Amino acid sequence: MKFYYGSTLISTDTSSPYSASISNPANGTYVLTAVAKDDDGATTTSTSVTVTVGTVTTNKQIIGYITQWDAWKTTTAGVPSQGAYTHLNVDMSKYTILNFSFLVLPMMVHYTVVISETKTSTRMG
Repeated sequence: MKFYYGSTLISTDTSSPYSASISNPANGTYVLTAVAKDDDGATTTSTSVTVTVGTVTTNKQIIGYITQWDAWKTTTAGVPSQGAYTHLNVDMSKYTILNFSFLVLPMMVHYTVVISETKTSTRMG
């Protein structure tokens, strides 16, 4: 059995079940056919099948949730200091929504949350 997309030979398979695959096809439309050859040398071409390869898009939102319960604890709030995160390395190209929470924000603590290169939120506690 020979498998083609257009006039390009994809694969030849000599044992049943017959199959073929294309690794990493480019986006586009492919017309696939199979050509069988019997013991007498006669060939038969299958009905063509059209396959479209492309990027799948969805309407689903990807949500990132960041908690920093220990990042903002300080001795002035009566909670032992656990240090602070200075950079979270959030790749916003992967998320449509980013939710972040702070459990303890002592009075007069300055913090800055950078959502992207162009969107920054600064708060005074």
